[in-house]
Amino acid sequence: MLGARRRLLLLAGLFAVGVILCSHAVFLSTLRPGVTSPHGWYGGVDQHKYLVEAEDLARGDLPRRAEYLYGLGYPAAAVPALKLGFVGDPFTPFDVLAFGAMLTMTAVLGERLHSLRLGVLAALALAVATPALSAMAMPWNTTVSVLAGLAGLLVATAPRPPSWRQGLVLGLAVGVCFAARYVDALFPLAVGGAGLLRWGRRARPAAVAAGAATLVLVGAVLWTHAAVLGSPLTTPYASRGRAHSEQSLSGYRLADVPRHGLEVFVTGNDDGKRTGTDPLLARFPWAVLAPAGAVLLLRRRHPLRGPLLVAAAMSIAFTVLYLAFPAGGGHDLVYGNQRYFLMQFPLWAVLAGISVAALLDRAPSGRE
Repeated sequence: MLGARRRLLLLAGLFAVGVILCSHAVFLSTLRPGVTSPHGWYGGVDQHKYLVEAEDLARGDLPRRAEYLYGLGYPAAAVPALKLGFVGDPFTPFDVLAFGAMLTMTAVLGERLHSLRLGVLAALALAVATPALSAMAMPWNTTVSVLAGLAGLLVATAPRPPSWRQGLVLGLAVGVCFAARYVDALFPLAVGGAGLLRWGRRARPAAVAAGAATLVLVGAVLWTHAAVLGSPLTTPYASRGRAHSEQSLSGYRLADVPRHGLEVFVTGNDDGKRTGTDPLLARFPWAVLAPAGAVLLLRRRHPLRGPLLVAAAMSIAFTVLYLAFPAGGGHDLVYGNQRYFLMQFPLWAVLAGISVAALLDRAPSGRE
């Protein structure tokens, strides 16, 4: 077992590797502003609106009604860079730090479920053998979701009763995730909540802190809805002046899940025609081992099996949710819709790593 100092150095090194990899990916991207066009990826709707909202927030203003089209949780991440006069994409500092943090948190998750060695290897594989790097090297609000999801998982797998500070972190993660992508906040809320329930009364201070932080941030978001959109219950997605918003519940179709799943995960096709984008399992093939890893932990009666069951259930629910989404099929592969599953990548990576470790343990050693 590594000593505390060596463990800290290893995790710090992993964080640095993540920062370097993401910085390099941003630098190499042909979509980076100024490479192929002055606006680069800000010529797209999502990134352009993120930037406009961030600039409004940096001036101390709420977004104008016509510009308030996405939750403020991710645009707020660019405000420090804008305030400091950062030259270039103001989301880059947050994105590269978030990628490093994702790898480090994944390693800790792997340590709690199996070993630090497995956690580090799963994190490195997550960096180079999944779409995570490309999804986080470009401004997308799912970057907030993956950090929030990991915060929930780390609270759920805490080796001792969480402190009020850890509860505060969980509440902030849920609240900021709600501000960025409303429905995604259910993942850290459910998983982290299961972790708090596991400790019973001993987690009461953490639960109070988590609840207070969540309520404050959710309340602040609803206040911006009322101030800009006229009602706390009117989301930016529903304010676009359309008769039907693809973000509304009426836009989700469970009947589309099998076809969308085949297109996004297996074929990379749209209505039988190739999209020019690889399906998710071509870029993250070892994700197929994740269910086996979950079953192994449950069969071995892992002490964290309760929170793991919740995490597995939420993972299935969110996979179905986004495959039922209008933009969850092969048509939107070219627009990077694989990022919808980014929040689940760290859990899938660790569980798949546990499957691989079990297979290696069963392999003959070759010794007499």
